[in-house]
Amino acid sequence: MSRKSYFAYGSNLNQVDFNAWCRQRGYPEGLLQFKSQVFLPDFDLAFSHRSRSRNGGVLDLKERPGQVVPGVVFEVDDKGWEALDAKEGAPKTYQRVNVTVIDERGNAMIATTYRVNPEKAQQYVPPSDEYLAIVRKGLDHWDLCDDLLDAAAANRVAACPDGFFFYGTLLRGEHRFPVMRKFGIECVLLAQTFGRLLDLGGFPGLVEVGVADSLVEGEFVRLSDPEKAIAALDAIEGFRGFGQGGSLYRRTRIGVDVGEGRIRYAWTYCLDSGVDQASPIASGDWREHCGHRQDFLTRLAAIHSGGDEASVAARIAGGYPFCFDDDREQVVRSLLPLNESLANGVFSERKLAQASGTWTAIP
Repeated sequence: MSRKSYFAYGSNLNQVDFNAWCRQRGYPEGLLQFKSQVFLPDFDLAFSHRSRSRNGGVLDLKERPGQVVPGVVFEVDDKGWEALDAKEGAPKTYQRVNVTVIDERGNAMIATTYRVNPEKAQQYVPPSDEYLAIVRKGLDHWDLCDDLLDAAAANRVAACPDGFFFYGTLLRGEHRFPVMRKFGIECVLLAQTFGRLLDLGGFPGLVEVGVADSLVEGEFVRLSDPEKAIAALDAIEGFRGFGQGGSLYRRTRIGVDVGEGRIRYAWTYCLDSGVDQASPIASGDWREHCGHRQDFLTRLAAIHSGGDEASVAARIAGGYPFCFDDDREQVVRSLLPLNESLANGVFSERKLAQASGTWTAIP
């Protein structure tokens, strides 16, 4: 019996509730087999349909570029789809649709989910407290964030994810970086993620993200207007949209290390085609590949230090555990010059920014 992927984002995340429904209607339990936790990109949650059985509004999906809906992909057989269709009132109330979801490593997969039939959709229907509690328990079981649920329930717009990871021509000092200024740079830090870089001539391409055991150097950037940034970056990177063919790059969401093992999720663009003739960048570092990494780090350290490297080094040393007064001076000396310590990974730019108070150092 064949199994297909189903993306759950609402009450069906709550397996207790789903199995209770199955028992009441003569379906076997365990019809939804967990596969992975995922994000549904470019969608938001909405309460757009009134359900008699739920005494109020029930969840739906609406398009919104830049937003991500957390959920779970289950493997479902024919009997499971029969149960799901019956529970969702498909195709009259809800309709099956195929969507692209992204797992925690940034890999994309196709799954089927349910959206309210447009003929049944309303602008906003307040949900009952009981229904919200059911969905919230499901999210909590899978350790998923409930921010979008709260926003949709209150009929307000939740903020979009504002983190991005760049590794090539959008880095500080590279020719496309000025584009980022249009969207309000709130934070920019050196960062890295797992993957490989390929040289495509005047720009690199990221492949094997989250799979390769090698590291790619880049930058984590927070932008104050991520939705406008998404529209501009999709155009720059030749990304036509999820589920659409012919893109040079595909947008995905990955975890990046911003220093000291601190992982932040960020949008990035992975190469989607045209890799046959590309040569690998062994260092995984576009700046080093282009021959100006050291110069960049020198200018970066100068901005953070403001001409007083010793004071900044002392503040960094003050944050080290087991650094006593009698050896603090020696520790401070070991951190100088700051650009070499950055280059050698003695501390991260995040640690340097904490000491300098500068989170948008732009040489």
